[in-house]
Amino acid sequence: MTNQILPPEFSSTNFGVREELTSFLINYIEGQGGFYVLFDEQGSAVLSSSRLPNELTPSIREILNFNAVHKIFGEELSQHKATIINGYQVTLNEVYHQEAMFLILLGIPENNVLSELYNAFPIGVMKADHLLHLKFCNTHCYELFGLSSDELYGRNWINALDSDSREKIFSFFSSTYNTPTGLRVIAEVVSPLGKKRVLSIAMHEQIDLVGNLLGYHVMLQDITKEYGESNYLKHLATHDSLTQLLNRSSLITELETICSTPAEQSNCALLFIDLDKFKYINDTLGHHIGDELLIVVAKRLLHTTRDSDLVARIGGDEFIVVLKNVANEQIALERTQTIASNLKKPAKIQQQQLNIYLSIGLTMGREIIDSFITDDPHAMVEYWLNASDSAMYKAKAHKGHEIVTYSRELSGELESILNIRSAIEQLYQQNSSQTYFQPIWSATQQIVAVEALSRFDSPILSNVADTFAHIKEHKYSQEILLRIIDNNICSFIKVLSKLQGQLSLNINVELQLLNDGNFSQRFLAILTKYKLSPSLITIELTERETYSHIEHIVFDNLNTLKLQGVKIALDDFGTGYSSIERLLKLGFNQLKIDRVFLSNSLTLQQKKSALLASVQLGNALNLQLLVEGIETTEDAQICNECGIQLYQGYLYAKPMPIEQTIKFIGKHNESAK
Repeated sequence: MTNQILPPEFSSTNFGVREELTSFLINYIEGQGGFYVLFDEQGSAVLSSSRLPNELTPSIREILNFNAVHKIFGEELSQHKATIINGYQVTLNEVYHQEAMFLILLGIPENNVLSELYNAFPIGVMKADHLLHLKFCNTHCYELFGLSSDELYGRNWINALDSDSREKIFSFFSSTYNTPTGLRVIAEVVSPLGKKRVLSIAMHEQIDLVGNLLGYHVMLQDITKEYGESNYLKHLATHDSLTQLLNRSSLITELETICSTPAEQSNCALLFIDLDKFKYINDTLGHHIGDELLIVVAKRLLHTTRDSDLVARIGGDEFIVVLKNVANEQIALERTQTIASNLKKPAKIQQQQLNIYLSIGLTMGREIIDSFITDDPHAMVEYWLNASDSAMYKAKAHKGHEIVTYSRELSGELESILNIRSAIEQLYQQNSSQTYFQPIWSATQQIVAVEALSRFDSPILSNVADTFAHIKEHKYSQEILLRIIDNNICSFIKVLSKLQGQLSLNINVELQLLNDGNFSQRFLAILTKYKLSPSLITIELTERETYSHIEHIVFDNLNTLKLQGVKIALDDFGTGYSSIERLLKLGFNQLKIDRVFLSNSLTLQQKKSALLASVQLGNALNLQLLVEGIETTEDAQICNECGIQLYQGYLYAKPMPIEQTIKFIGKHNESAK
């Protein structure tokens, strides 16, 4: 329990509920005919009222999720819980007592008016329902907000807060899994009369015994004076709020100071550390798991570096370590290997065992001094960071080489990486992509569908797979990917408008889009905009992406789309490890069999056996089967003999731009008459 609380010097709880409130609660509860128990982190009752109803013991153990054999609490101990037991309203909350955080179990006779208790609190207390609509607030809240009860109710209390605080609260509200420690926010409130207050707000979910969300419990305290006198603002301006490491701005300031003294810079080594597959963890396990992993990495970095070294998180999953007083490159490499070995140890987060993969770019300060001549410390810092970044990407591209040391030979690759990033930024600004189409054929040689494939105007983005990998790392990746989908569908409408007969569209969707709770509605809105029937659309998901854990929000999005008539295809089948359970659970309509089943390394019999097994599976699960990557008439004949229903590949047609697609399909339709 205690280790889930932010360090007091970094947390808004530093100005939150203190010992005086605990004492007040304990004295007041007994006076109301209630009871209390104060538990430490080992589950020991360190303080309790003289009156404890014995008949409540089983229910109390249940609300505590207490294991009597192992003397420990359950995983979600610190979540606020509430229930009615034998005429008592029983709640479980975290609270300070004697400068430590404990759990307090409170029981109040149900027929007592709780508002009297809350109105006596020296802080603001609110209760909101599961939609954040205010249902109760004590009288102290009116003073804190400078508003009346009518002006606070509904969601008006949130609108009274500054925009950043509102955004954090709504983000907490929309999160699939909220952290047990809840949300703590420093917010600014300006009353109608212009009086400014700074409030410390602690917000927790309130759940019942079986985990159903009842609403939210909110506590507010006026910290205007303490906030103005504290160093909190200074710390917030120079440190990353999640990991408490230096942020990018303060790191650059420190590096500029180092670069101002060449003798000091020459004895420094800069490590650019990137967590491989981190975005996949965020997309599949949730951002709450990703955040916890970043905190683990930050702690390990601090543990394996010296106090004189610099450790920073500069954004996302990227960290910088500056090793000072390093005599030579060999020593720097040895220290980097030690850091990497410590970081790579598996981390267990909320019962998830996570392997940590790294790519590290190492650049010596003297190498930068020798290769980049400038009197501008800021320019020197930017070059140093970019050099280490290029070395890191070199490590990422060459699996098995997690540490790459920058050399002048990498300068060309550094320029290439910077060009790709610039091109993707331009893609975000201008939406400069084109849609190509590759026909999909039936066994009777009819063109029944096309697959939309994106191509990019910039020659720098000619490698489509690499481009999408970089797009998925961009901070506005979802917006870029949605624009590409919009462009694909718009282009398909142009094709349809010139052709007679029915034609369907297969469109590729990245899994990270489906992790957005609003994706299904946004996708359907695009179809509505172009007046395209959902029944003509098949969404393709790759087998590699669907192999690991998938958040329930993905299933929700897919189910919503399927209810509207959209079909779902598993792309690249045969390159991953799909189970029958996963195929059923995701509700696929179509299997796209990868051309690995037609590889030249296989014999004719092996190809037939693999395809026949797929056909049997497809028939058993009522799935339509499509083989992609067909390049020879022999492969087409094998597919036909095995009972494959749909065909796609260069044997029939390569991907084509819009006008060429219209001519190709039109000519085929004419000849088929």
